[in-house]
This record gives sequence, C-alpha cells and structure tokens, in this order.
Amino acid sequence: MLAKFNTLCCGLSLTFALSAIADPGYNYTNGHYFEIVPASGITWDAANQAAPARTFRGVSGHLATITSAAELAGLRIATANADLSGLWLGGVQTVNAAEPAGGWTWATGEPWQYTNWLGGEPNDSRSYFQGLNEDRLATWSSDGRWNDAAAALNTSVIRGYLVEYDVPFHAVTNPANLHSYIRVDVDTGISWNDAAEAAQNMGSGGRFGHLATITSADEQAFIVNTLGARHGLWLGGMQTPGSGEPLGEWGWLTSEMWNYTNWSSGEPNDERSFFDGSDEDRLVFWSSTGQWNDLSASCNRPADANGYIVEFYICAADFNADGAVDFFDYLDYVALFAANDPLADFNMDGIVDFFDYLDFVNAFSAGC
Repeated sequence: MLAKFNTLCCGLSLTFALSAIADPGYNYTNGHYFEIVPASGITWDAANQAAPARTFRGVSGHLATITSAAELAGLRIATANADLSGLWLGGVQTVNAAEPAGGWTWATGEPWQYTNWLGGEPNDSRSYFQGLNEDRLATWSSDGRWNDAAAALNTSVIRGYLVEYDVPFHAVTNPANLHSYIRVDVDTGISWNDAAEAAQNMGSGGRFGHLATITSADEQAFIVNTLGARHGLWLGGMQTPGSGEPLGEWGWLTSEMWNYTNWSSGEPNDERSFFDGSDEDRLVFWSSTGQWNDLSASCNRPADANGYIVEFYICAADFNADGAVDFFDYLDYVALFAANDPLADFNMDGIVDFFDYLDFVNAFSAGC
C-alpha cells in the first residue's frame, strides 16, 4: 500500500491520543478516525441511525467500512488492539442476491473489493433456522474478521457498533510538542535519500517536513501508539561519515540533540560493511514495537526499507512571518478568518471553520 495524499494538512490539532476504546482513534492509512460504541444487543438499523448522529471534528460518522487489509491494520492501531468482536459494520447484502456471498456492498457506495470473512462465513445460517436473511455485516472475532448476520439480531453477541469519521486527511499532532506526523508506507521499497526528499517536499504553507527525529521516550511512544511501527520505516537519524563504527557520532538531520536511543538488541552493528562494503549509517524502525536499527542509506529492499515517518515542525503562529509571535499575528489571522479567506485554513483541510480558529489559538497560546 502506497499512501496517497490528496490534501496534505499539517495543522496543529488539539489532541488525538488514544485513552479508551470508545474514543475516536486515528487510522494512519486514510486519516479517518474510528470509534467503538458499546451498545449491547443493538440492531443493525438502530446502529445505522445512531452512527450519523455522532460527530468528530465537525464530521458526522457512519458505520465503518473496511476496504483493505492495510485499513484493517491501521484500525487495529487506532483502537489499541481492542476486542473487535460483535460490532456492526456498514456492509449490506442486496435483496434477492445469491446467498450467502452474492451482492455485498458498502452502505457508503465504496467498492466492495476486500473481504475478511471468518472461516465458514458467510453462511446465511439464520435463514434456515429462523427465516431471517443474514444480510448485514458484523465483526465476529477479536481481530475483526467478519460474519453475515440478520439485521434484527439483538442478542448480547452484538456488543455495539464501529463508527468511522471521514475527516480530511491530515497529519496527527502530538500535544506535548505541537509537532505533527504522517506515516507513509511504500511496499515497493524506498531508499533513505528518496524518503528524506519526499518528506521535505511534503511541507507547505510555512510548514516544513523532514524524516522524524525522536528525541525522547514520550515522543517515541506517541509515534508508535498513534501511527504504529514496523520493520523498515525510515527515520531522520544519520551517522557522520568516517565516525567510529557502529555507535560513533549518530545525530539527527535537524541538528537536534542526540540524547535518546531505542536500539534493537545487538544494534547498531554496521553489518553490511562486512558483506557488501556499504556503511549502515541511517536509522530505521526495525520492529512493530519501534526498536531501531542502522541500515545503509541506499537500501530499498521492500523487506527492509518500506516506508517512512514524516515530522512537521510548525511555528505557524508566526502568521505574518516576521520572526516573532505577537498580537499582530493574532490580528492578521482573525482578519483573514472573518473574511473566510483561504489563507485562514490553518489546518489545511480545505475549509475555513471554527477548528481552524481553535488550532491557531492553541498554537498562538503556546508561542509557536
């Protein structure tokens, strides 16, 4: 999966940390948010009516649609690997379709190209026992595999429903440092240099992108818990040429202090210098829990270098770009906001609304 960015938005959001399974969680694959809503025994029709009544960042929800394995992986991160069993989804089977697998669609109109059925499903079993067509979709296992179920099913096996909020794609912001981050997966492989160039080119509107620099355990935890990690995601660490191997003179490409490390066991080891003469002088995630490894900058093997984390340092509260955050910045922003000027789209989601004002005030109050 190569992440696609139709609109890149790197504004300062208020908070997006996961604290409970019912809180909306960020799915890095599409920028959408997902929320588990407990509601024991709720029918599909009732859940389908309740979902749009829920809102997040001004966007109404809908029963979730899971259209790829990558989206499911992002959903697992977004819900902190919560139990996903017994939740209604937005899948519907067309009336009079061939049973049990024919005519399935998403209620949103998205293409039905991916399935994740539990073994033996769908089977339309209740049509045989109770005369009820199993023509609605629900999760049926803790890891989110699917079952066909009758819309009227209202027993405790249904624990609630999964809501998706189609928030415009944007970077997710760490409230601790007001930096924003995006994860990009490149399953065809990418070198460190190409990833670094791509990250830099993502900057816009005075917001500058670079490969992520992780300078504390808290920042590491935020990235891993929000965006996830895997073997092969490039970071912005680099080793000075000719330094003592394997630990000598590591630093961040932003020149921030190198005062935190999270190496995998036995790393760094510069092992490629022994096999093919290439120095392992760049930093990469090497596990799903976020430990690090040294790797050659030229490596673009899909198995070892398959994406990157972008960080955006934002001081957009200096709205007039005069080098100081002061009351003149506030006046300039409010004037543009009142005029509904596109330049007041602070979070760059394509619309000027109250969330832009809140994000600006949050940045202005922090001084950056």
